[in-house]
Amino acid sequence: TKVEDIDIRDLTLNEILPIIQGEKDTKVNLTINRKGNILNVTVIRCEVKDDPVSYFLLSEYTNDEKDNDTIVIELENFNKNAYEYFKDAFDNYDKDLNLILDLRNNGGGYSDQAIKICSYLLGMDEDIFTLKDKKGNEVTYTSKSDSHVKNVVVIINENSASASEVLAACLKETYGAKIIGTKIINLSSTTVSKYDKN
Repeated sequence: TKVEDIDIRDLTLNEILPIIQGEKDTKVNLTINRKGNILNVTVIRCEVKDDPVSYFLLSEYTNDEKDNDTIVIELENFNKNAYEYFKDAFDNYDKDLNLILDLRNNGGGYSDQAIKICSYLLGMDEDIFTLKDKKGNEVTYTSKSDSHVKNVVVIINENSASASEVLAACLKETYGAKIIGTKIINLSSTTVSKYDKN
C-alpha cells in the first residue's frame, strides 16, 4: 500500500516500479496489506538477473536415463524477458518433455509473462483464466500455442506470489498440474496445499 511514505494504492505498476527501484544495496521500506494484516518490511535492493531461468534435465541430477524426458526449470521472477528465456529452455530439446517448474521464492513480476508461459504450456484455444475488474468487466485469456509438455509438477513455497500464484493456479485448473509446497492460495476451486509425502 505504501513505498516509504508514498501511498501507491491508486498507481499503476509502471508508476510504482520507479518508486521501489533504486541503487543496488540501498534499503526501501514497504507497507503491505496481506488480508487485513498490515506488514512493514524493509528490503535491500539488488540487481535483477536479466535471465531468470535456470534449467537442466532431471537425468543430470539422478544419473538415470529414464529421467531424460523430464526438464527441471527454476523461474526466479517474471521480468520482461521471462517468457523468451523459458521458451529457449525447451527449444534446446527436440521432443515434448515432462516439466518440474520451481517457483519457490518467485515473488512475481509482469503478469503478461505468466500468461505467455501458461499459453506456451497448454494446448490450442484453452481458457487460461478470467480477470474481473472493480467495475465487473471481464477479460478471458486463451492459450494460442500447441502443448509442449506431457506432465507438469509445480513447486511453490510461502514466498511464491503474484504472477507465480496465477501460473500455478492456471496450470492446476486447466492442465491438471500437481502442486507441491506450502499452502499459499485459494483461487476459485483451486487450493494449493502442503505436500503429502505419501
